[in-house]
Amino acid sequence: ISIQYRLGALGFLYSGDGAGQFGGNFGLLDQQLALKWAQANVGAFGGAADQVTLFGQSAGGASVASHLAMPTSAGLFARAVVMSGSDAIPFRTTTSAPKFTRVVSKRAGCGAEGYESCMRNLSWVHVVDAQMLAVKDLFVELGHFLSLFQPYAPTAGTELLPTQPLLAMQRGEAHDVPIIFGSVQQEGLVFLYNAYNNSRMTWYDMDGMLGLVYGVQHVREIKRAYPPTEVEKFVDDMRNDTAPIATDSLFHCFARHAALCLDTQRKSGTRKSSTYVYHYDHVVSFGRQFWLPLDPICVDAVCHGSELPVLFQPVLTPIGANFTADELALSASMQTYWSNLAHGGAPGAAGRGAGGGDG
Repeated sequence: ISIQYRLGALGFLYSGDGAGQFGGNFGLLDQQLALKWAQANVGAFGGAADQVTLFGQSAGGASVASHLAMPTSAGLFARAVVMSGSDAIPFRTTTSAPKFTRVVSKRAGCGAEGYESCMRNLSWVHVVDAQMLAVKDLFVELGHFLSLFQPYAPTAGTELLPTQPLLAMQRGEAHDVPIIFGSVQQEGLVFLYNAYNNSRMTWYDMDGMLGLVYGVQHVREIKRAYPPTEVEKFVDDMRNDTAPIATDSLFHCFARHAALCLDTQRKSGTRKSSTYVYHYDHVVSFGRQFWLPLDPICVDAVCHGSELPVLFQPVLTPIGANFTADELALSASMQTYWSNLAHGGAPGAAGRGAGGGDG
């Protein structure tokens, strides 16, 4: 079942919980409605309501993590797979979200106060145009710069999503279902090259970006942990050296930390379900056909999204490519792990638990 839900400003603007305000999280509500539909109807086409597996990648992974923290999603799914979820970035809260919503409203020509009725009378095209303009306003996110990495995302602290997903996992509040967390080897690479498209990232750019994202007081410590290569120093382009910082802090660390928290709870007896982690590091043989012309840096890399064609195994003939025998075997293994999780709650003998064991 593929879920369709509202995106961007139409799916996630929040202005408040009062009458006539934008309550936010409409995209999550759409997803939740689809899960309720699945519970009511999967039996009609051979499915089992008690074995529904929810999985998503990137923003979809963040949505899955959100449902793991949403009280009203309890019982709507029995397993979960969070693929390249970026929940290390806290969602905006009921305090901070209205500030950004006012920027969208001003860009739409509706002003900064009492704008809800004005925006409701706009065409969806007008709203989407405004949402694209709003993300260019860097000053609105001073102190919370990472919010612009996913500018239209759920709002935490609401009745629907009371807690940040990672915090819910740390506190033992996430739904007790088997979960697979995973990420790919070079998650941050494509984002750095898109941010600095057709331009170098100088030493000064690197320091500025690290200061904005992680705090000026942490820049020196981060650079000690991720020393630049001699090649990067020579060409004065720090994109390749900065990408691992983004990869680890936004993706790898979230997957590992969340899984270890949940596995620790299982070992202490406060959680029943097992947690599993994967790391994907295969460079696809059809990189040129898959990534060009938009993302040439990814042709010989394992960028964000690299695992999707191998997992879903689409027909590649329209792009003039084919899977290798090894890629077909890898695809079969991944599909088996996902299917085993859905059917029995564990990926199989080759799936490793977060604590290093099979369970």
